Amino acid sequence: MTQDFAALNAHAMEVAAAYDDLSTKRIGRPWTNQEVALGFVGDVGDLAKIVMTLDGTRRIDGIGLEQLEHELCDAIWSCLVLADRFGIDIGEAFPRQMQDLVRHVSELRADEASTDFATPAG
Repeated sequence: MTQDFAALNAHAMEVAAAYDDLSTKRIGRPWTNQEVALGFVGDVGDLAKIVMTLDGTRRIDGIGLEQLEHELCDAIWSCLVLADRFGIDIGEAFPRQMQDLVRHVSELRADEASTDFATPAG
């Protein structure tokens, strides 16, 4: 990775400000949080189609890693913008949430190890 998180986030906010300016000129206001979230949903749908194409379960001509990269970045951008708009320090929250997931997976593994999955005879 070539930039630290703070630099990536700052760049994402610069792009968000540029989009806010453009949207204000076009429709008289910046996109609402709901509109950013709906844009994110559309990007995730596009991402899913690209992954399916790259995995061979769907056929869309002209799809490659460049399109995957684009949609991944669009999705990350939307998440960063929404976090910023709601006052969430994603740089602090992400490591904490990942640690919670690691703890959860560890608990599930422990539960699985203590459960007898043997099928009753008969």
